[in-house]
Amino acid sequence: ALVCPGAMEQTVAGLTDRRFEGQIVKYLMDKGFGFIRCQELRQRFPDRDIFVHQKQLGNFKEGENVSFGVFLNRDGKPQATELAYLNGSGGQQTPQQDQHGMQQGMQSGNQQYSQQQYGNQQYGNQQ
Repeated sequence: ALVCPGAMEQTVAGLTDRRFEGQIVKYLMDKGFGFIRCQELRQRFPDRDIFVHQKQLGNFKEGENVSFGVFLNRDGKPQATELAYLNGSGGQQTPQQDQHGMQQGMQSGNQQYSQQQYGNQQYGNQQ
C-alpha cells in the first residue's frame, strides 16, 4: 500500500514542535539510512537512537554533531528530519540562518510596500 509522505505523521507537543541536538553515530550508506544519538530523546525513548533517512543525511558524516527536528513515523517511532550543523559549521546552512534571511527579506519588502501604499497620507500628524 502506498502512503503519502506526511499523511501518517503524528504531532506531539514538546517532541515534533521543536529541535534537538545529537551526534550521527551510524551512517549505513549501502542501506540508505543512519542513526542520531540524542541524550535528551533517550529519556523519552530508552536505548533508542533516532532513525534518519539518507535523504536527510545528505553530506553529513558519522561523528558530526547536528540539530534536527523529529516526527513519528508510521510505527510511532521517532525519525529525524531537517538536519543542520550545530554552530553553523560545515557546508550546509542552518535553518535558523535561512529563516532569519527570509524574515529580513520580508521586512524590507513590507517597508517598501507600506511606503508606496501610504507614503502620501500622513497618519502620524493627525493628533
